Amino acid sequence: MRFTKKFTAFQRILGTIIGQLRKYIALILIAVVILLVSGGVYMILNPEEAIRGAFGIIEMRGRQSITEGLIVAFSYVLFLVGLLVIYRGASLGYNPRIAITYVLLGVVLLIISFLLFYILILIKI
Repeated sequence: MRFTKKFTAFQRILGTIIGQLRKYIALILIAVVILLVSGGVYMILNPEEAIRGAFGIIEMRGRQSITEGLIVAFSYVLFLVGLLVIYRGASLGYNPRIAITYVLLGVVLLIISFLLFYILILIKI
C-alpha cells in the first residue's frame, strides 16, 4: 500500500517534469543546433585557440576562436528571430500597419545578420 502511494507520487512528479520539458523542448533543440552549427564543439575541444588573433578573430579559415563562435551564434539567433518576426507579421493580416512594421523589423534583423557574417568572412579572408 505504501509502495503504490510513493509510486503514484513519483509518477506525478515525473509527469510534471515531462510536461515542463514539452513546453521548452523546441527552444532546447534550437539552442543545441545553434551551438553545434556555430562550432561550439570545436571551441570546447580546442580552448587554446581562444587567445590567438586580433580582436579574438583568427585570420585563418581552418581555425575558430571563441569570439568568432559567439559572433556566428549571435548571427544565427538574429537570423532566426528575423524569420520569426516576419512570420508573425505575415500572420497579422487584419492589422496591416502592425504587419508591415513586423515585416520591416524582420528584414532589418536579417540584413544585420548577413552583415555580421559578411564582416566576419572579410576579416577571415
